[in-house]
Amino acid sequence: MGTYFANPLLLWGGLAIAAPIIIFLLTRFRFRTVEWAALTFLQRAVKRQQRRLNLENLLLLLVRCLILLLFALALARPRAQALVLTREDDVRKNVVIALDASYSMGYQLGSDEDETAFERARRTAKEIVAGLESGDRVMVSVFDEDVRSLYPSPREMNEEGRRDVLQDLDDAPEVRRSERGTDLPGLLAALPRVLSKFDLGPGGQPPPEGAQPLKKTLYLLTDCQRAGVLDDAGALKNPALGRAAKEIEALGATIVLVDCGAEDPKNLTVTRFGTLEPVVGQDLPCHVEVSVKNWSAFALNDLTVEYFVDGATTPQKVVSLSIPPGEERAPEPLRYLFKEAGPHRVEVQVRSDGLVLDNRRHVVIDVRREVRVLLVDGERGRARVDNETYYLEEALKLAETDDGRGLIRPEVVDPAQVSGARLEDYDVVILANVGTVPDDASTALEAYARQGGAVVFTLGGLVDVRHYNDDLWRGGAGLFPTALQEMRGGTWLEAQDDRDAPAWFMTVTDPRHPVAGLFTSEEMVTWLKAAQIYGFFAADPAPPTRDLPAPQVPFRLVPRASDDGAVGGDRARSIDEGQPLLVERAFGRGRAVAWLTTVDYGWNNCVVHDGFYVPFWRQLVLDLTQRSRPALNLGIGDRYERLLRAEEYGRVEVETPDGRREQVPVEKLDDQELYRALYPPEGERDALEMSGFYTVARAGVSGADEAPAPDYFAVTIDPAEGDLAKFSAEELQTALEVPVRPIRHELVREVLVAQGGGAGASEFWRHALAGVIGLLVLESVLAAAFGRGRR
Repeated sequence: MGTYFANPLLLWGGLAIAAPIIIFLLTRFRFRTVEWAALTFLQRAVKRQQRRLNLENLLLLLVRCLILLLFALALARPRAQALVLTREDDVRKNVVIALDASYSMGYQLGSDEDETAFERARRTAKEIVAGLESGDRVMVSVFDEDVRSLYPSPREMNEEGRRDVLQDLDDAPEVRRSERGTDLPGLLAALPRVLSKFDLGPGGQPPPEGAQPLKKTLYLLTDCQRAGVLDDAGALKNPALGRAAKEIEALGATIVLVDCGAEDPKNLTVTRFGTLEPVVGQDLPCHVEVSVKNWSAFALNDLTVEYFVDGATTPQKVVSLSIPPGEERAPEPLRYLFKEAGPHRVEVQVRSDGLVLDNRRHVVIDVRREVRVLLVDGERGRARVDNETYYLEEALKLAETDDGRGLIRPEVVDPAQVSGARLEDYDVVILANVGTVPDDASTALEAYARQGGAVVFTLGGLVDVRHYNDDLWRGGAGLFPTALQEMRGGTWLEAQDDRDAPAWFMTVTDPRHPVAGLFTSEEMVTWLKAAQIYGFFAADPAPPTRDLPAPQVPFRLVPRASDDGAVGGDRARSIDEGQPLLVERAFGRGRAVAWLTTVDYGWNNCVVHDGFYVPFWRQLVLDLTQRSRPALNLGIGDRYERLLRAEEYGRVEVETPDGRREQVPVEKLDDQELYRALYPPEGERDALEMSGFYTVARAGVSGADEAPAPDYFAVTIDPAEGDLAKFSAEELQTALEVPVRPIRHELVREVLVAQGGGAGASEFWRHALAGVIGLLVLESVLAAAFGRGRR
């Protein structure tokens, strides 16, 4: 019965037709017959009309009974199957099953944890295969962000073929739910190659020229996730999706959409999790922040947010949270003090809905004893306050606690001391107004940056432009990140004596940059505009090439306007507008940065505006420090890389979140005294596929009495996949401009008929409801007409 009605139990409502019948019978016999002499004069007239009155009453009774029957039928939602042909000249069916394996398919459909959208889709795929007949052919593709085909060519449905396909749907490693997102455009782009294989001859030869493609049916088993496919207006986000659908239609395929997801899913996602501080220091307070997004159209109240630290089973902190529909909220952060340096694991869990995977998130916090910065001062003064690096040193070593402790530890040296320093012991090296860099120091700095260090150049009057271009820039092959041009403007002292002297404001051009992003709020923009630049070196960052990565220019210069609104000073006009101020480029595994003015008060007044100067330089140093360290927080699809010095070399073993242990090969890098451990190793697996914490253990380190403490890294999923808003078959058909047939997952086997490959389940409750409305109108018209006739 469930095949023909969505709600078969509601058919019992048809018994309500007994009500008008009983009322009709009761009203017929509720009067007593009383003899009355005058009645004999009326009997003839009554007998003439009695037959007409009985016919009118019976007609009204019939209409009222039909109204109740059709209403019960509409509630039961009758449906029928519409044929979708796969072959016109052959009884064989050519079927492609596309199975969505993205992490949103892990949504639990009931109290049973094993009943997920993916398991429903897998079961539906097996029912399709079981419903095929001998001689039919099938291909199976599993997709998330990638597309994986189980077979190189169509499998014929003989006894062995059916058994193998059913077994593969249960056991094949490709047929498992992943933790990746969904790429429906990528699937449709790959399907023409799959569909065309049905048209090849027995030996794989192409079909004859001009031959019509065989009819095929594409079963799309998915949760119909709207994100990445349709925008709010129902248009395709990627026009290539429409072109791929047209190509699929041209190959003779009909798309059958099988919605295997929840009808009205509710979901929230942990979208961001990390520390407020760019670098966390030992025995210094930090704040672990989390953001949670409610994707559904319903408010989610009284949620429980739990923070766990270093594998503890008891939460360090528990907070309550309520989120309105469609909004994102940040609960109270975890304030924590790490007593030991090294990597620490922190996890957040939100107990809420059926998609458990995106209700938790992991982060590894690299707690540092200190951040060491080497300041190379190119202009030493008679007094320390006259040094080029004096104000920078003071800003970096500011205390962060009441007892005077700070995270950043700057050290000042002369340019001649660079080549003899152990640069690998420093997180950042800053060269301040260094006129020329000796060859041995330049070589050491390049090696330091290639191995992951960060080098910052600040300029000034001592800089030799030719040396920087010829020896440090070298057409993009050197360490300096840009080619220099002439010096523009003048000094701050000159600007104080000349009100028409050129001056420039700083403006943020890349708010996504960690440093520039600090100066996007209203308060910080005020500080940014207060600081003015009076002199700088013009630069022309080269565009990216195959060997030269693209530069980042997060800050540029805009000329200051004069009192009458014009740009002040002829020297500050036109070509200077939009000149780079901060240029950053990758160099090997490290970073090279150029601040194209002075770091003291020579060419600008930044040092007197501590609301800009202090946060700018501290954030820049801490951000470069963090990026120069091995990445400990990765995403699905990334690889973990750890560089080891010779004294750190040994065996490396990785333990995955599910407890598996794997040996990782360690290889020596060419022309460097470094070794690299890469996980997963190249050639074994594409990338990291499981979220959670990973443990990295090293053993057999030469000269070590005991094994070093383990390292950790975390892998997280893409939070955008948590948006479970759905598209309908009608919306997809309109957007693709090709037929898309909807079908309920429980009907797939019943609609596999001998001549076709599938049918969409058409429901007729709207027709039944329209019949109810029509009969109600008819009943009202008849009752009114019969009433007037009787009067």
